[in-house]
Amino acid sequence: MQFGDRLSKQLFLNLHSLDEDIIEEVRERMESGKLKATFRDVYYVSTAKEKSWQQAYRIEERKKETGYTRNVMIQEDYEKTLAAARQKLG
Repeated sequence: MQFGDRLSKQLFLNLHSLDEDIIEEVRERMESGKLKATFRDVYYVSTAKEKSWQQAYRIEERKKETGYTRNVMIQEDYEKTLAAARQKLG
């Protein structure tokens, strides 16, 4: 889960950076008169960024909900289990 969390956050940051780069490029083209920007110019990247943020947020929330629990076995239980397995095997 930790790897997925880091990956989602990295993808979000990459998309966020891409979104900013596209907005800056559109802004420069508008100022130079080469482009008349529309909503669609940044819509798809903005949507992808929003979805990646939601995914990163969901993973973070799931991590909080589930928590990491480690199964701990005391030595006595281990020895009993090992003895039972050896007995079954012969």
